[in-house]
Amino acid sequence: MTLNLATLFEAVAAAVPGRPALVCGDRRATFAELDRRADAVAHRLRAAGVAPGEHVGVHMPNSAEYVETLLGCLKARAVPVNVNYRYTDRELRHIYTDAELAGLVVDAEFAPAAARVAGDCPALRHVAVSATAEDLRTHCRAHLAGYKIPAVVAFTPVVRSPSGKADYRWARRVLTGEPTA
Repeated sequence: MTLNLATLFEAVAAAVPGRPALVCGDRRATFAELDRRADAVAHRLRAAGVAPGEHVGVHMPNSAEYVETLLGCLKARAVPVNVNYRYTDRELRHIYTDAELAGLVVDAEFAPAAARVAGDCPALRHVAVSATAEDLRTHCRAHLAGYKIPAVVAFTPVVRSPSGKADYRWARRVLTGEPTA
C-alpha cells in the first residue's frame, strides 16, 4: 500500500471520527465531517476530469474551504498548488501556466482575477468557484461575464440541517444561470 497524506488523514478520521479536526471562526468540523467534505471535493475533481498527478491550483484565503479543497486534491491524487490571493494578473497568469494547472479552485472573491487570466493558460481545463449561492448571484456572474473561462462549476452551501450542520453540494453551470441541481 502506498501511503500519502490523504491515506494518513483517512486513517486518523477512521480512528477518531468524532473528534474536532477543524475550527475556523464559528465553523467546526469533526474528522468524519471533514473527511466526508474532502471526499466530495475529490469526487468532483475526478468527475470534472482531473487525473491523478495533475496540478490543481488552490486560489483561496485561509479558510475551512481551503482545508477541504487541499485534502480533496490529495484524495483525488492530484497535486495541490497554493496560489497566493494577493497575486496580480501577471503573476497569476505566470503561476497558472508555469505550474501547468489542469484545474483551479478559486474563492468567489478572487474569481474575477482568475477569469481575466484563465483563457491564457493552455493546460487549464476546469475551474471551480467556492462561493455561497448569494455570492454567485450577486458578484461572480457579473464579473465573469465576457471572459473566456473553461468549464466553470461551483460549490454552493446547502441549507443548514436541523442539527445546524452545513454541507456542500456541487452545482454545475451556476455562473451561466442554468439550474444548480
